[in-house]
Formats: sequence, structure tokens, C-alpha cells
Amino acid sequence: MEALIEEQTSQIIPFFDLTTNTPVNITDSTTETLKTNVAEEHIATVIAKHLWTIVPPILLLLGTIGNVLTIVVFSRKAFRSTISIYLTLLAVSDTVVLYSGILRQWLYYLTEYDIRSYHIVTCKLLTWLIYTSLDISAWTIVAVTIERLISVYVPHKVKTFCTTKVCYFVLSFVIVACSLVNGHFLVGLELLEVAVDSFNCATNNAGYLTFLEDIWPWMDLCVYSLIPTGLIIVGNALLIRKVFFSTLQTQQSMSDKRQQLNRQKKMSSMTTMLISISILFLICTTPVSIHIILSSYLPSPTPEQKAEQSLIWCVENLLMYSGNAINFILYCFSGSRFRKEISAILKKSCCYVRGLRCRSNTSVRSKKTGSNHNTDVSGTISKTTSTTSVISSSDAVSVVGISFNTLPEQS
Repeated sequence: MEALIEEQTSQIIPFFDLTTNTPVNITDSTTETLKTNVAEEHIATVIAKHLWTIVPPILLLLGTIGNVLTIVVFSRKAFRSTISIYLTLLAVSDTVVLYSGILRQWLYYLTEYDIRSYHIVTCKLLTWLIYTSLDISAWTIVAVTIERLISVYVPHKVKTFCTTKVCYFVLSFVIVACSLVNGHFLVGLELLEVAVDSFNCATNNAGYLTFLEDIWPWMDLCVYSLIPTGLIIVGNALLIRKVFFSTLQTQQSMSDKRQQLNRQKKMSSMTTMLISISILFLICTTPVSIHIILSSYLPSPTPEQKAEQSLIWCVENLLMYSGNAINFILYCFSGSRFRKEISAILKKSCCYVRGLRCRSNTSVRSKKTGSNHNTDVSGTISKTTSTTSVISSSDAVSVVGISFNTLPEQS
């Protein structure tokens, strides 16, 4: 799903090239006319290059920080659950997507050198890695949705189907299956010498080229977009139905109503998060998937159409990568305790960086506490106050991150 085959060779994806910087010989008699034509022809390509230069580092920075914080939070003892394992893998796969995909393309537009062309290993591995990590991210969201459906519709089966062992089995199956589906890149791709000391990551095998053009786009569309999106939409529709009918239940005692409201609040919070992730996934992945399918059937474009298509392709790819960079923001919006835990981690890190100042402030408070006593007693109280202050601070951090209000109970 990533913009990697389109750069391999014009034989594979004909709508994309990067020759817009080719110098044009201009005579005095036609200078103004040709300048006007070049400007009109390549304005979309210029915009695309600016986008490829400016947006990727922003997404890399945002995605790296957000995914690392997500991994840290879900790895903490207070957040240990099967759903946190799924979301941890999602953060890891999203990070791999950013560094094997958008980082490579950013460097390409800065240096006009594709690092896949450096060696046969980078050619095969980076291509396989980006496709595999994208698929893993998609199917991890599916797994989270299915687990939530089980916990909502058949809660008595949670201890059977939502255990840590089952979670690791599902994730292992997803990783292996996605790796095998995209394994053809490890076999079919090769380095082709297109000029002296100039190589391209592509293929000259007619059979494999036909597969990449006619069969693989449909396979990739189904595995990465259509099937996961369909399952996610159906799953969330069932969750919304369950939440809606739960709110209609009445004729209960006041204590039962309070317990029900608490359960409904947690269920609604999780449902909101899953719906947000689903909508984000749908918006970010559908355009590029459809574009790849349509590009196989479009006639050869004119130079103006190539420029326009390069801009469209740029926007679609950046939109796709955005989905791998901003899941952290959705977690923050949908989980109040997740926000509190992030706040606690950041405060603790800040205090660690400014450790001397923090200890100094604690010492000053201790001295003020013991100022009305004699010297010996003052020293004792100062030490006790300082110790109590540190313990209280530590306890406060632990209490803040007891649980994530959108996570199901531990089985």
C-alpha cells in the first residue's frame, strides 16, 4: 500500500516519475513560451515535492514520540491486560511503518537516492517490511475489535477467549500470516542496473511483473483495506447496538443503576476509541488502495496528468502515514486515565531531569517545617518530612495510573 513500487520502474507503475527536474534547453525566441508551459506543467509536482519535504519529518517526530509513549504506558504494571498487548504491537508496527516507509521517501526527495537501491538486501527487506507492517497494523485493530465484542456480548467467555495465551497466539498468527502474504517481495525483487553504477529495485521477470500489475494490487487491497475495514465496521456497529440497548434497561434499584452506569461508561469509552480508530483507518487507507487499483487500468497519462497524479499520490500516501502517527492522540482523547498516566510520566521525567532542583525544593520545605523546633528535633523532622514527601510523591504517581478506563478487566 505504500509508495514503493511506483518508484521501482516505469514498467510497473507507469503513472509516477521523478524526472521533473530535467533541465530544458531554451532559446531566446521561445523563452517566455516555454517558461510558461513548464510552470503550468510542473506546478503540481513542485507542490508534491514540497509536501514530501515538509510533512514527513513532522509525522516522524509525532509518530515516534506518540508510539514510544504508548508502548511505555501499556507496558506498565497497572495497564497489563490483553488489550494493552494488542495496542502495544500496534504502536510497534506503526513505528516500523514510519521508518521503513515515510523516512525512506523523505530521504529520497532530499537526496534523490533510494536506499533500497544500495544493496539487494535493502531492496528486498525494506519492501517486504513496509507491506508486512502495514498489514499487521490493520489486522491488530481487527483483533482488538473482536476481543471487545467477546467481552461485551459473552462476558462469561472472557476467561476462556481473552487470556494472555490466546492473545499471544492471535498476534503470532497475524505476524506470520502477514509475513507470508508479502513474502513474494523477498523472492521476486532484484537490483537492475539502469546505468553505469546506477541500480533500481524492480524486476525484469515477465511473470512476476504481470503478478505485480494485475493480481497483487487486488490482493493487497483485500488484505490491507477491504476485509479489515469491513470487519471493523461490523464489529463497531455491533458494539454501538449493545451500548444503545444497554441504556434502555430500567426497573432496577438505585445501587444497580449506579453499577450499570459505571459499566456503560467504560463500555462507551472503549467503543468511542474503537470507532475513532476505525474511522481513522478507513479515511487513511481507502484512497491509496483505490488509487493503486485504478492506476492499473488508466491509459498512459500526459505530462500534465503525470504532475497531477504525482500530487494526488503524495497526498494519499501522507494521509496513509498519518494514520500510523496519530493513534496516540486518539488514546489521549478517549481515555482519561491514559492522559493522567502520560501526565504523570512526563512530570516524573521532568523532575528527573531537574533532579537537583526538585531535591533542593524538598529540602527547603523540610527546613521550614522544622523551623519552630530545636536543632536536633528539627534535623530529625526534616529527614522524616523529606522521606515522607518522596514516598507520597511516588504513591501519587502509582495511583494516577491504576488502570485505563477503556481497558477490559483482567481475566
